[in-house]
Amino acid sequence: MPFSKDITTKTHLGFIGLGYLGSRIARRLAAAGFPMTVYDRDPAMAEPFSSLGATVATDLAELGRGVDVVCPAFPTTLPSKPSTSEPLMFSEPQNVTPRLLN
Repeated sequence: MPFSKDITTKTHLGFIGLGYLGSRIARRLAAAGFPMTVYDRDPAMAEPFSSLGATVATDLAELGRGVDVVCPAFPTTLPSKPSTSEPLMFSEPQNVTPRLLN
């Protein structure tokens, strides 16, 4: 979805990172009626979102398919890749997996 388009409650969101901050943002978006697919490295963090109507993705590739916008909520460096200091930003959902795995 080009950034020039409005985001509405018909926009399917992909939400990565459901820790302290991410879970609160994602809950509010789900309560507002946004269709959502969520992912967290810890499946226990993502599972409660199924009761809010969100699809729980088992990996980033699954999350990247079928969403219009990806909302990352994690530190700019990933703990599993401490040498990664490049900010993790995505403009196209299908680029999520390659950027995190490279």
